[in-house]
Amino acid sequence: KSGKTVRADAVVLAIGHRPPASLPAFESAGIPMISAWDRKALRRMPRGDVLLLGAGLTMVDVALALAAQRKGRTIYALSRRGLTPRPHLDPPVAPPHDKIDLPTSLADAVFAFRAEVGRMAEQGQPWQLAMERMRHHTAAFWQRLPLETQRRFLRHLRPWWDVHRHRMAPEIAAQVEALKASGRLRVLAGEIVNAEWRGRGFGVQHRQRGSLVRHNIDVVGIVNCTGGNMDVSRSEDELLLQMLRDGFVRPSPNGLGVELDADARVIDGSGRPQENLYVIGPLSQGAFWESTAVPDLRVWAAAIAAKLS
Repeated sequence: KSGKTVRADAVVLAIGHRPPASLPAFESAGIPMISAWDRKALRRMPRGDVLLLGAGLTMVDVALALAAQRKGRTIYALSRRGLTPRPHLDPPVAPPHDKIDLPTSLADAVFAFRAEVGRMAEQGQPWQLAMERMRHHTAAFWQRLPLETQRRFLRHLRPWWDVHRHRMAPEIAAQVEALKASGRLRVLAGEIVNAEWRGRGFGVQHRQRGSLVRHNIDVVGIVNCTGGNMDVSRSEDELLLQMLRDGFVRPSPNGLGVELDADARVIDGSGRPQENLYVIGPLSQGAFWESTAVPDLRVWAAAIAAKLS
């Protein structure tokens, strides 16, 4: 920020999640969306119902915070499929050490995984342990998948993976279920059709998944819980935009983050790995898929540190 130049032998891009992408229905209507992490803006909302866009762990955080602040008000959570995170085991159980080998055909992989879950269930082992058996082998499996298979996974299976892989602590899951049972948290599956200003609030029209019927809700605030925008071609980050323009990086072909080699080195605009430019964290999802949770970050931090030393 001072304008000084920092000279380095190597650079590691560890810039975390990018802000969520704006949504056309609200952008075209000039309706502001509140960041899920803007606590001051969340507290400033007037009394009334609230719409959360997205139904993952970010939604859970925001819904619990708002429920504590806004007694007697409804919190709507809308996503395309209306899937919410599943709970962790209570108490935790150490998973078996053997990995699950899956074919690279997406349909065959899903069939084989479900069959293994069924086999484990017959032995009294819950599905959570099957997901844990995948954990340390997912990156290698992801890299074996052809590009079109990766894209199909992201189009069709990603929401199901996310809710089973990124789970809630049991006590948090119990609070979410209590909010649902009381009607204070309503999870909707569908899409936004229209949005408009209505006095101090907003009228939102949505269509339920599998239906042509439109439903109207009135809310005083709309919170973007859709997660970081990993499409760097649509990024507003000045550093990433400059690196794209100058050919230091190029977008991952599957649309997640930047293209990397197997050692997390950046692939430049001409297709060559940059010897001393690495990425760790969400921007590496396109290359490794499982690369954002603490255990994965820890492994990559150690591997990159070893190469740099």
